[in-house]
Amino acid sequence: MTAVPFARKSAAPDTTYMTFRQTFGQREYTVDGVDDKDNGKSPVSRWLTYAIDYSDFVSSATGTPVEATCIIPRGTLILECLVRLDTAFAGGTSNAVDVGDANDADGWAVNLDLTTATTTTPIWFRDADAAYNNKATDITQGTAGAQFYENGGVVRVTMASFPTAGEMLLFLHTISYHEDQSKEW
Repeated sequence: MTAVPFARKSAAPDTTYMTFRQTFGQREYTVDGVDDKDNGKSPVSRWLTYAIDYSDFVSSATGTPVEATCIIPRGTLILECLVRLDTAFAGGTSNAVDVGDANDADGWAVNLDLTTATTTTPIWFRDADAAYNNKATDITQGTAGAQFYENGGVVRVTMASFPTAGEMLLFLHTISYHEDQSKEW
């Protein structure tokens, strides 16, 4: 039985690889002396996490809304966005927070209310109705489903005016795989 090899050809500089099996040369199993070229490495999904507090918000190019920007590495496919509220936001319009990108200002989350008081347990948000966060939709670049940032990009957390307090973590579930197309073969 010949198994399909794990996806990898070389170590792409921006890709995190995980070894899923211990590798041995074929000579340990057969007498032909041929080494096993499958090193068992494959890219894994990961979470990009950004710590954002009220002082990270700056004026956008138009002045309104205010935004906190999160840089996305090239070749990143974002599957999902979650927000963990550690300290309630105050001031500004922190009951209408959007998370999006250049194509859709609220593609990842629409009108999150980050004014909810937290106690010893943080509060989690996931806007399943947002165009990008809706796992039931097909992937359409810039419109719906998971989003691929081939050349990198920026995810923006926006609200209409400056907050005076608050802390949150933005989690982006990603697959970062940077091999050139058809390099695996």
